[in-house]
Amino acid sequence: THTHTHTHTRRRKTKIPKLKYLYMNRDFHRWSKTNNVEAMNPYDPDESKRPRPFPVSSARALRIALCIQNRDELIRYSRDVFRAYWVDRKDISNIDVLRQISIKIFGESRASNIILSSNSAKARQALRDNVDELIQRGGFGVPTVFIDREMYFGVDRMVFVERTLDDETHSSVVVSLQHTSKL
Repeated sequence: THTHTHTHTRRRKTKIPKLKYLYMNRDFHRWSKTNNVEAMNPYDPDESKRPRPFPVSSARALRIALCIQNRDELIRYSRDVFRAYWVDRKDISNIDVLRQISIKIFGESRASNIILSSNSAKARQALRDNVDELIQRGGFGVPTVFIDREMYFGVDRMVFVERTLDDETHSSVVVSLQHTSKL
């Protein structure tokens, strides 16, 4: 075939031309090797080697992250969610998957409290506010980093972020959907 079907969050299907699909597959391998990141390739010709679903709704996982107050726990949670989806092929939109990750980090009682907090109107609003701020700044996805008013989008642009931060003095740096202690 000349195209591959790729499902998007609203369950619309778009066609990716075969040459672009093959390029994206090679590029993903190049990126993961260069950055020493183990991850399933969403463009792999072998569907059993792709994360499912792709893309995935990360809203629940993000709301839980917003409710974690301890920086080290937040980092561990974020890494474990990344690993669950990109390495272990688990559906991180599933609350049971997120509950397992949370229990491993926080214990059963704290995990239950954090998950309960993440379902609150306050947590939902905090996530909406973060997304609205990103859109207001001109962003459209993650990861996005703003250095002063300059936007850098995509994990493959982090090298530009590093260079810019090394080369100059800046008045502000904002990372999209960053953790804040609003809750």
